[in-house]
Amino acid sequence: MDSQDNGKEVPNDWGTKSLVIYEQSRHFRVVLAEGAVGGISPRGRVSFAFYNERVPIPQYTELQIDREGLSAEVPLDETPGLLREVEVQITMGLEEAEDFASWLTTRVERVRRIVDQGGEDV
Repeated sequence: MDSQDNGKEVPNDWGTKSLVIYEQSRHFRVVLAEGAVGGISPRGRVSFAFYNERVPIPQYTELQIDREGLSAEVPLDETPGLLREVEVQITMGLEEAEDFASWLTTRVERVRRIVDQGGEDV
């Protein structure tokens, strides 16, 4: 080990293997992505946001009470249309976007082969 980085010895020949350790951040969560929207950022990065879709839920409801107790709940502010709740925005450089596209394409092809062979919902 010849070189140093931040006071730590760094090998000058990495060989063919390297241990990779994954750690989930405290903000990690699993989200459902039913679609994505995006484009190119002002700095030339690929940028996209994942969203899920649902009908809007009312902010307020009114409970109707009769002699037997609660009988109905009526929304007071129904919003028409479809709500796309944006879960996360991803921004990456060209090389990372190409790597991600390749990785994703490989997984999609694998799932397609399983489905085409009569596999259950993957």
